[in-house]
Amino acid sequence: MSVQTLRPTQEPSRLGLDFLTALLLHGAAFTAVTLWPHDTADLPGEQEITIDLAPAMEELAAEKLFVGVIDFTTDELTDELVGGFHNAGPERLTRIGALGLPQVVVPGCIDFSVHGRPEEVPARLEGRPIYTHNPEFTLVRTKADEMIQIGRIMAERLNPARGPVEVMVPTQGLSIPNVPGGAFWDPDADAGFLRELKAHLRPEIPITTHALHINATEFALAVADRFVAMLARV
Repeated sequence: MSVQTLRPTQEPSRLGLDFLTALLLHGAAFTAVTLWPHDTADLPGEQEITIDLAPAMEELAAEKLFVGVIDFTTDELTDELVGGFHNAGPERLTRIGALGLPQVVVPGCIDFSVHGRPEEVPARLEGRPIYTHNPEFTLVRTKADEMIQIGRIMAERLNPARGPVEVMVPTQGLSIPNVPGGAFWDPDADAGFLRELKAHLRPEIPITTHALHINATEFALAVADRFVAMLARV
């Protein structure tokens, strides 16, 4: 994978690149993202920047660094709602659309909020399923009613987008521990998110479902295919 750290003042032409694509990811949905280059080898000069902080990606996009964005993990919506480390504020999922950039959006990792060590998880979240991502970070499962709210919030923030946008939803798990028998497996809660998203997303925005886990190879390649096709149309 080609991963670069760039200053906002750096433009693709200064780096000898034809264009740049932003990939936003979280560690709990990283496997699929590592497959991205395999589907774009036919695009000369293309490179991607992999970013794990939404505000950084959106600031770089505002500097006209990218021609498009794959927003693979959108867990900041959950952290904003529930109260977690990845709260990116109310502009999350609005800035790329306002810029008119093509974007493929995946609800990766919305099934949890991010907190510190297990003993540091807020008392208000006690009793929820947890997953120890590493010694410093604990993930806490999103409740069913919160998943519904997130579906509505995602739709409301994507609806004003000025550029092309598509939503792709894997229905067999949105994060590493969201698998049958896993700590976050709750297909009913995830289905509530999807129903609410479909109910409020404007009809012009395509939304597709895929009977795959977010980290499945097939899903990663489907996202890559969709994004490449989107770029070819603009």
